[in-house]
Amino acid sequence: MSIHILVLAVAGLLPGVESPGNVIIQGVVVNGSKSAAPVAGAEVVLLAGKDNQFKHVASTTTNQNGCFVFDHRHLTPSPDLVYVPGANWDGVHYPGPRLQLDPHGEPRRIRLTVHDAVASPCPLVAEVHEIDIHVNTGVLDVTEIVVVDNPSSTTYVGTADPDAHMAAPTTLSMSVPEGVSHVTFNKEFDGRNFRLMDGRLVTSVPWPPGKRQLAFIYQLPVENDQLLFKRLLDLPCLHARVAVTGQCSQQLTCNLPKVTAPDLVPISFESAGQTLPAGYTLQLQMRQMSVSWIVYARWAAIILLGGLLAATTIRLTLRRGSDAQQLMRADPRKGTSSLRCTAKS
Repeated sequence: MSIHILVLAVAGLLPGVESPGNVIIQGVVVNGSKSAAPVAGAEVVLLAGKDNQFKHVASTTTNQNGCFVFDHRHLTPSPDLVYVPGANWDGVHYPGPRLQLDPHGEPRRIRLTVHDAVASPCPLVAEVHEIDIHVNTGVLDVTEIVVVDNPSSTTYVGTADPDAHMAAPTTLSMSVPEGVSHVTFNKEFDGRNFRLMDGRLVTSVPWPPGKRQLAFIYQLPVENDQLLFKRLLDLPCLHARVAVTGQCSQQLTCNLPKVTAPDLVPISFESAGQTLPAGYTLQLQMRQMSVSWIVYARWAAIILLGGLLAATTIRLTLRRGSDAQQLMRADPRKGTSSLRCTAKS
């Protein structure tokens, strides 16, 4: 009797199951904002594809216990495809693991976690913000790495700004130094979802709990050989670091404490455990950029060539004078005659 009760209970948790061999994927959706409580009525979608090109193939809804299944009525599995189940909750999609399905194998069991969405206040902080500056002639090559953390248990979806150009709510807006016209992200996903508008990197991507790393590069023109780098922090920053390499002088000033010993490269400045508030401006300045060793080499070559030409000219002049004196000593009469002729003429 107890065995029959157990079978009926399992069948109740997995709606739409006609026989154990009919199930392909089964799982449960839980709410991470509410101590992993089962989520009833959540939409679960299934994508399939290969080479990172996916399309929707099936969808279902969780029952009162948060459970769902995909069976042969939803799809015919193929070992050549990759399947990605995901749950939609509070207007946010939460993708699950990537799966490869065996038509004759055991059902795949998964757990999808969703979170409640909040529009304000913004919980995001920059756990780490690293800025690496390489000084070249006339330009700064800048690499930034920002580890953005959402320490809350909810997904931040932001609020719409009526004065902004984006219709969707903004979840993160980061300033870039004045003069930057192009930014390249190291991840394609970030490059697709961030836009450079009015000197700011803006996105509407929801931010679930946890950490996400952003890495991007850009170039900043240098005018009149004066290095002045300013970077506004848009999030509270737990640890900031600025490092400088390339054609730079040791005489750098920064509003962060210097942490490297003299004559060491890169020259680094760090916040030294101090949390920097949002709105703080990192500033790096050097009065005069040092000249590249190539420039020094060119000037040295020019000076050396000039010296060789001068030495050759002096040597030839002295040699001509010495030859004339030797000629006069060998035949004084010729020298006198020549002098007389010159005088008469």
